[in-house]
Amino acid sequence: MRRLVCSLGTALLSIGFASAPLAQETEPNGSCLTAQDVELPVDTELVLDGALDQKNADPTTDVDFFRIRSNGGAFVTFSVGERRDVAIGAFDESCKKLLSGVGTTGQILVPPSGAVIVAVADAGDTDFLGRGSKNPGAYQLALSEAPSIGSISGTAVNAATGKPLPFAIVFLDACFESIGCSPVLSLTQADELGQFRFERDAFGTKIGPGLFRLTAGGKATGFQAATSVRFRVDERESLDVGELFLTPNPAPCSQPAN
Repeated sequence: MRRLVCSLGTALLSIGFASAPLAQETEPNGSCLTAQDVELPVDTELVLDGALDQKNADPTTDVDFFRIRSNGGAFVTFSVGERRDVAIGAFDESCKKLLSGVGTTGQILVPPSGAVIVAVADAGDTDFLGRGSKNPGAYQLALSEAPSIGSISGTAVNAATGKPLPFAIVFLDACFESIGCSPVLSLTQADELGQFRFERDAFGTKIGPGLFRLTAGGKATGFQAATSVRFRVDERESLDVGELFLTPNPAPCSQPAN
């Protein structure tokens, strides 16, 4: 399964430029096809120093494109702060525009190929074709990955024998303090040693920190449904939950012979 999630909101980030690594815009990057490659560092924000200036205007105003490379399946947040004179947008690698806005913060899911393209232009040029009314000059583009956990792992065990349960199907649920647990976030099959591991949800997206629950078994599997207690996993944390015990369904009662 694949999905692409995009959202825009005004001033959603508080950007700490002073402590973030800096990179410099490099021309020519005035079209999607000539986008400047930018490697996003792990677990930190990157700030790009750029400029929309007349010397690079084509045909009327300057546009800057950046190919943002990250670990596929991560959400990338990009922002120019509250600049009302600057438009920002995102494109897929075929240069199809996915979203755009003015004075905004955006968030987009990096596909399995590992790259999206982010563009910066004059506020009047939301098509990013160099047809704005002015060149706003210097800007800073802040880029960061959304926080994610390391992993959730454990071992499925047959409660009757105490031995690992090979190939058990295990479900990971997202939970919330006030409304309980939601439908399945992801599922996986344990290996031949009963061991299972979650790093991404059912759509291949990195799992964010939060509350979770594990479930397994059910009537069709030959085992009664087993549910773990709720547990929390923080950003970059890898948690081994230990053993998840599954109890075999009772044997059906045999009918006495006539």
